[in-house]
Amino acid sequence: MTPIAILISLIFLSQNTFSAIHSDVAANNSAIEVLKMPAAVRAESIKTLGAAGYKNLREIAFDSSYGMKFQWRALSALSLLGRDKSLPELETALSHKDWYLRNAGLVILKEVKPLRALFWAKKLMKDSSLIVRTAAVEVIRSLKDRASASLLWSELYEKENYRGQQSLWIRRHIVET
Repeated sequence: MTPIAILISLIFLSQNTFSAIHSDVAANNSAIEVLKMPAAVRAESIKTLGAAGYKNLREIAFDSSYGMKFQWRALSALSLLGRDKSLPELETALSHKDWYLRNAGLVILKEVKPLRALFWAKKLMKDSSLIVRTAAVEVIRSLKDRASASLLWSELYEKENYRGQQSLWIRRHIVET
């Protein structure tokens, strides 16, 4: 290959690479702009993002640099855009190291697949986060799962539901459920 041919190839490749990167950045920016919208208009705008938007929302949901607010909204948007197809992302969130993604995953999963949310709620009753455990109780309550009564009774007296001798708010939720 001649030096001129190599130079032309490099220019062509770099333009295509720049174009692809620019396209990804533009799509990511449009996903962020949709997530910034008020909830009332966000749902309709999410539907316009399509497959590229779904990919970008998935990236936002699991990138901690966006922060809890945008990660939560992106995960929620995934479920609106993909419904049942968002199950892998929701289950990834349910096992995530960040409590707020586990919490978001459970709350959102209840709307997408209630029986699957019940499975996860029972599992997350032992979560290290008090907020996630409380969300698990709320899922059990909202789905009226009477079969979880013995689990709830046993969790009522677990030491992680106390701070010293003080009862934490989850115990009230358990009793009400």
